[in-house]
Amino acid sequence: VPPRVWDRAAAWFVRTQLADGSFTYQPGTRPREVRYSMAVAASGSLRILRANLHGVSSQTAPAGAKKKTETVGLLERVALEGNDGDAEGSQKNKGASRNQNYSPKVSRRSLDTAIRKTESWMDSQFMIEQPTGFPMYLLYSLERAGALSGLTTIGGYDWYEDGLTYLEKSQQPDGSWNSRARPIGATSFAL
Repeated sequence: VPPRVWDRAAAWFVRTQLADGSFTYQPGTRPREVRYSMAVAASGSLRILRANLHGVSSQTAPAGAKKKTETVGLLERVALEGNDGDAEGSQKNKGASRNQNYSPKVSRRSLDTAIRKTESWMDSQFMIEQPTGFPMYLLYSLERAGALSGLTTIGGYDWYEDGLTYLEKSQQPDGSWNSRARPIGATSFAL
């Protein structure tokens, strides 16, 4: 992915974040359209953008949040190699090396601030027992945000254990899960 694409996405997230750190389902809608799942998904996205533009940081957790000691959840960047002088592979390598000289327009500080604001908002609004909208999407987003951030608690709650409890209680007798996303979508997010 070209760095300018990461940069444009980062600019969009920073621009569409509400003042309190939350996000709406569709930017420009009224604040009453704020969705917890959108803030959780944005947290993961902001961390991916930050890692791709400025590297990984462990300094963006909300005050009082517990973090894991090791970081998991990010894919590693690999250098492309051509096969036996494969021209296409070597051309891709040249493009990858040019990207290292890219200077992002969205600063590290802007992304770190956006991450802190979002995760502080998540901390103050934590919900899992009665998730609204698409509960399995919320749980999937919590897992991704937790894996990317290393956070083991949100709002003083063990999001992983609470999510597991919710999944256990809501699993159907046939092994699937159901929600507004229907069984196939809900089960995919649950797994």
